[in-house]
Amino acid sequence: MKIKYLSLTIALTMFFTLLTGAAYSQDDAMKEAALNRLSLWQKTFTEQQAKQLGFASLDDFKKAELGEPFKLYTITPDAITGFQEGAEFGRIITDTDYFVYPVMTAGSNKALLWVMKKEGAWHVARIGSADLAKTIRKVKSTVESAKSERGLEGAAPPKFVRVYQLYLDFFYMSGSQGEYILPMYNIPNLNIEGNKFYNPAEFIPQLKEQLKLKMPEERESSEKNIEG
Repeated sequence: MKIKYLSLTIALTMFFTLLTGAAYSQDDAMKEAALNRLSLWQKTFTEQQAKQLGFASLDDFKKAELGEPFKLYTITPDAITGFQEGAEFGRIITDTDYFVYPVMTAGSNKALLWVMKKEGAWHVARIGSADLAKTIRKVKSTVESAKSERGLEGAAPPKFVRVYQLYLDFFYMSGSQGEYILPMYNIPNLNIEGNKFYNPAEFIPQLKEQLKLKMPEERESSEKNIEG
């Protein structure tokens, strides 16, 4: 009997070791793809290209390193229009195939490097989004300073969400006092202020209204790719 349980314990240990190894290998492959492309760009970009990315100079770009990646999430129009007040907003947020690396010099976000998984392999989609890179750092600072007040201490890290149809980026958080949404920018047509806490009851009705206005426009035009 002891031998049987020992064999089972060894088998389970080997299984979880392999599973953990596979997860880390995937992360390593993603980082390797990002590092290789960044290194190539640092060798081939011109001074002008580096400045267009938001760096002070080519030398500034060559010193850049990758920060901690974060996953890109989204919400479909159907999920927004079908959302009922009082329901959990976090449930309608879905994964995408994208991760985003901050590209940093001296601890400051200068650009974002977008990585996607396609057919089981990681590919670098683009680098850019200088304004968004700086804004994300600013909004993260707001989250940190409001953790205690908003009941976010010990909560999961904010999710970065993009609603493509509305050109809208925001952080989503859930804590002991409820769910929060923090838009990246001011959006006048949605009456939304950037870097301000909203709850779903304040936020969703405006999204629904704007989607109604955009539906005829979406039917007449092809889907637009607005990454970054």
